[in-house]
Amino acid sequence: MRKSGRKLKSLFYLTIIVVLCIFLGGCNKKGEITFEQAADEVFSEEISNQSEVGESKETERMKAGGTDVETDAWIYVDVAGAVRTPGVVKLARGARVYEAIELAGGFAKDAAISAVNQASVLQDGQQLYIVTVEEQKTKQLSSSEGSLETSGEGRVADAGKVNINQASEEELMTLPGIGASKAADIVRYREEQGRFEQIEDIMNISGIKEAVFGKIKDKITVQQ
Repeated sequence: MRKSGRKLKSLFYLTIIVVLCIFLGGCNKKGEITFEQAADEVFSEEISNQSEVGESKETERMKAGGTDVETDAWIYVDVAGAVRTPGVVKLARGARVYEAIELAGGFAKDAAISAVNQASVLQDGQQLYIVTVEEQKTKQLSSSEGSLETSGEGRVADAGKVNINQASEEELMTLPGIGASKAADIVRYREEQGRFEQIEDIMNISGIKEAVFGKIKDKITVQQ
């Protein structure tokens, strides 16, 4: 009886141990599955974040190299007249007359160099015409007015009028009532707002109203 009782007791303990092993083994397995799932979620989130960062950087790169930026950076000017190689040249926005002349091969031998304002700022689509010494004499253009003309956008009109779309500050100051300050304002307005469509538009400049306009209206042009 004692031996039988011991056997039953041993079998009972063995059963408990087996149940506990099974239970503990199941918990560990469950714990391992939970950890793996959590690891997968973390990994997936990391991949998603990297993808979003990559797309953001690509978008910024495309914006930085966009066509609008590239287009705004350049102008095209048609250089004609007394230069060695007339033609269309590409320049950076804000380029000046002397740069366009250099790209056109420089002045021709008979160019009226001394009368050209080489520091003038160029505009996109402009035709830059350099007159010869003979042409300067024929048209009776004074050096103060300059010999730089443009086909359709000349700084100085045939009748001796000052083209407010192309004239330099010095040329604008030859007009009655236009001093250094107003001349600078005209040039600044032109660069920021674009060309004057009609001579009356000059009254958009601060300080130039009816009184001043009445003095200069017969001396200016916006020659098309």
